[in-house]
Amino acid sequence: MRRIATANRSVDMFGAGKDGFRSSVPGVSDATYLSASWMNSVQESILRVIENAGMVPNDDYEQLNKALISMTNQTINNRVFDSIDLLRANTNRDFLNCDVTSYYGTTIPLVAPPPNQGKYYKKVSDKTSIDNGCDCIVDLVGQRWYLQKQGRVSVTQAGAWLDGAHIDTVAIQKCINLCRSIWIPDGVAMIDQDLVVPDNVRIEFSENAIFRAAKDGLTFFRSDSHAYFSSIHNPRLDGAGHIKVVGFDMINFRLNSGIFNAFLMLMDTGFVGREGCFGTLIDNPTMYGVKFPIVFIRNNSSTIINNPNFDNSVVAGGDGKGAGITIQYGAGSNLGARVNGGYIQGFDLGIDDGAIGTIISETYFEACTLADITANTTAIGGKYLNCGHWGHIGAAAYRFRNTDSMTIWNPTMGSGARTVLYDIDGTNTNCVEYRPDSNSNFNQPLGNTDFIKSIATQSKLRFSPTAAGSVTVGDATYTVQTAVVTKTGSSVSFQLSLTWVGHTGSGALIIKGMPSQFLPNLSNQKVRLSVSPGFPFTGPIVNAVFIGSGTDIGVRQISTAGSESLLSLPASGSIDIYGVYST
Repeated sequence: MRRIATANRSVDMFGAGKDGFRSSVPGVSDATYLSASWMNSVQESILRVIENAGMVPNDDYEQLNKALISMTNQTINNRVFDSIDLLRANTNRDFLNCDVTSYYGTTIPLVAPPPNQGKYYKKVSDKTSIDNGCDCIVDLVGQRWYLQKQGRVSVTQAGAWLDGAHIDTVAIQKCINLCRSIWIPDGVAMIDQDLVVPDNVRIEFSENAIFRAAKDGLTFFRSDSHAYFSSIHNPRLDGAGHIKVVGFDMINFRLNSGIFNAFLMLMDTGFVGREGCFGTLIDNPTMYGVKFPIVFIRNNSSTIINNPNFDNSVVAGGDGKGAGITIQYGAGSNLGARVNGGYIQGFDLGIDDGAIGTIISETYFEACTLADITANTTAIGGKYLNCGHWGHIGAAAYRFRNTDSMTIWNPTMGSGARTVLYDIDGTNTNCVEYRPDSNSNFNQPLGNTDFIKSIATQSKLRFSPTAAGSVTVGDATYTVQTAVVTKTGSSVSFQLSLTWVGHTGSGALIIKGMPSQFLPNLSNQKVRLSVSPGFPFTGPIVNAVFIGSGTDIGVRQISTAGSESLLSLPASGSIDIYGVYST
């Protein structure tokens, strides 16, 4: 309700900003004008108090007073009900709020009964809403009682038992449909039908909450046409040994949607991205005894799996079969799926990649019988980076067939951990690999590298060369003394600059200081030489060669007659040398 705001009101009558009414002054001014909006606000403010007290407005001058007294008494005289059924049986109209101790009553034994079902308030104006068994309860005299939602709503407030015996599917689905933030408290929920995830819900499991399959062929969670802006946190799903059980089967599960800290066990398939799961985040999933933890079927681009922990070995309750992560191509593409870190062990195949631009980074593989990573027919542009391959089981770390433009970067395989590091045949094109310089403790046996091109190892070093005399080494003051050498595979490039004054050496000019790890494979390799103006030499051509063991460089002059001789060391001079050679 607002204060009067017409043009001729009495401004600040009751204090700053508190305007009021004024009387008329005959012949001078009118009384304050009334407006329809102000009169409606007065009417509705009064009548809604009367109606909320359960009264029908009439001509009784005392009706507002009676309504206020009634509502005061109702607020004071709250009721407590032991169960939802007892609230439904209520016929008393003299209170507005009530507490319900538990859904089924404290006399019903539960594994983990909720300490309080919740608080409910009466919505007097509602005469039509149906009893949904969760956030709206209708009593025997037609009063509607609404759950006072304080953040998330527990599935026990929709009738879930969580005792490991009763079937809780209907109650949990009811809670998901009616609420936006759903809480699964400690206990075991038996599930016998697929739970459908809509848009805009957050489902969160407590640390000791478990959903357990009650039959074969069950999918715990699925989406129908889409599940935008929805997330599931800390789910604990137990297939209980039933066949063809799936954890999640999602369509268009995207737009800030994801699954976080899931723990799944003893089922056929963990997560199926059936279609349209763009950018979905599956963060820190753990799956034991799950034959196919992750399967992307089509159009699930840029999906991210962070820190997977997948084990289908017999020790973990599995059978050693299946594939840890399957990224299909099929009728539609899965572009740029990512797997970051984690470990995958106890499968036929660690990762089965048939997609475009898959990136697998720093993932650990063990005990995958056929291959840790296999890429096949439709795989293009995949990148497998810094992966580790350990445990003495498995035919190959990498198995490629009919792929194009694949990259393997810096793998680490324990010696003899696989039959070979690479099983890559001639059906593949444009594949490359990078490994550090060979070490007998890693990546052995290597396998067939005929159809994968190595990216050469590169190393770079800066050093300070010196000028010396061949007879007397001597010393000098240097104003420029820099050099850099870069090795790529067996090819070395270098650039050297020296400027000195006051040299005390004698004999021929020798450049010293070439690092031993960059020595040429043969001495007397000639390299190009650039000489700055003013360097003391005679003759048309100057070059440089490695001499001795290769750590020294001699500067030679070629005369017009074609003879070569080493240049003498000048007291002052400058020289730039650059070249390319093989080690």
